[in-house]
This record gives sequence, structure tokens and C-alpha cells, in this order.
Amino acid sequence: MRTDATKTLPALLFWIVTGTFALNLVLLPLLPPFLSLRFNAAWADLFHGALRLSFFPLDRSQWPDFLWRLAFYEVCGTCSAVILWQLRAVLKNLAALRPFVAENARRVGTAAVCLFVVSAAALVRLCFEWLSYGLYQILATYNTLFVPVFFVAGLLCLVTARLFEQAAHLKEDNDLVI
Repeated sequence: MRTDATKTLPALLFWIVTGTFALNLVLLPLLPPFLSLRFNAAWADLFHGALRLSFFPLDRSQWPDFLWRLAFYEVCGTCSAVILWQLRAVLKNLAALRPFVAENARRVGTAAVCLFVVSAAALVRLCFEWLSYGLYQILATYNTLFVPVFFVAGLLCLVTARLFEQAAHLKEDNDLVI
């Protein structure tokens, strides 16, 4: 009975993560037109029946801000896709009842690197907006929370990767003894 529960939950999570990964891959190329909606004020036009959907803002003075935001969202979206892919592989191993393998340690370590990249990107964006706009109110946004939250999540993933690595070595030693 316990084996069924240990296989079912990772399998269910595997399909949820796979769906999220697929949605992430669909939405990543759509970031420029969705972001240009904000800069082109197309939401107002949407209600009047004419949606101007372009890949860049119409006003050239908004291009630097648009490109910085687009780069931030693309980096975070790409890192989230990599994290979801790594989690998908770890869940596949868990569903196969192989939790303590060196591959899981490597995959969790890769996810940790991606979390550090998101934290660094959030810090760069925060500094860029602070220097560009000179407003202290920027420090009270959600982006300020990204820096410590993703950094600590990266540290936790590194610790988890090290635990998976040690558990894999102990399992290999145990398999050789018996």
C-alpha cells in the first residue's frame, strides 16, 4: 500500500510540472507582444475593438525600459523552464522508486544555479530601476523580495543536492556490501 502512494504522488506531480513546463514554453515567445501591450497602451484600444499587437513599443523613447524588462522576464522565464525540467526528471526518478541517485543531486544543483541567476537578475533590475528613476519606493516592490527569496531557495537547493549526493554514495556502498 505504501509503494502505491510513493509512486502515485510523484507521478501526479510529474504531470502537473510537465503541464506547467509546456505552458512556460508556450508563453516565453509571447513575452514581447504581451509586454508591448503595457508600453503601447493597447489595453485602452482593446476595449475600442482595435488591438495593436507589436513586438516593440511604438514610442522609441520607451525602448530601453522595454528591453530591460524583456531581458529580465526572458532570463527568469528561461530559468524557470530549466528548473521545471530538472524537477520533472527528479520526479520521474522518485516515481520509479530511485530517489537516491547521483543524477538527482546533479539536477537539484542545476536548479540551484538557476535560482541564483534569478536572484542576480532581480538585483540587477532593482539597481537599474533605482538608478534610472531615483525613487526609494522601488525598494517596496515585489522585485525587492525576489533577491533574498530566490537566493535562500538556491542555498536550500544546494544543501538538498549535497544530501542527495551523500545519500547516493551511502546507497552505492550499501548495495556493494549486501
